[in-house]
Amino acid sequence: MSIFRYRYLCKNLLYVATVGFLLLTSCATHTKQSSFDPKTCLENIPRHVKGLRIVSGPRTEPSIIRDMVPAICSGHALFKHLRSKGHEIKAGYVVFRVVAEYTGEVAYVDVEETTIQSELFLREVRDFIMDTDFVLWGGDDSDTVFLYPAKFGR
Repeated sequence: MSIFRYRYLCKNLLYVATVGFLLLTSCATHTKQSSFDPKTCLENIPRHVKGLRIVSGPRTEPSIIRDMVPAICSGHALFKHLRSKGHEIKAGYVVFRVVAEYTGEVAYVDVEETTIQSELFLREVRDFIMDTDFVLWGGDDSDTVFLYPAKFGR
């Protein structure tokens, strides 16, 4: 097994564990929550993400969407967890600017635009994305720069 594949598997397991932990801790409170389900989130890969824009590079929309799912699902779980703990956070959207290297490593993540005012939340979701390993993109050693919109707290 290649080191890239091993790291990819380890990080996916970390995402699943994080989502599971956040779900369990948020279920411990009996506050009414949204119907977010981490397992369903991870299993349902959207065909299209409205507003996703590839600025440059060889990666395709389906590839980017598939590789972003664990980080975005972790963001949804974190949003729910923060709300259940009384953190003042309002539903909104974030547009992330991401640079993914051809090796699959994420070189850069920034918030391009947002309506969510929680620095804690934004920092953690940026970290989720930074820890993402995209699939190795062989044949072209160019980085891919893209804008990825996500809504949280729907």
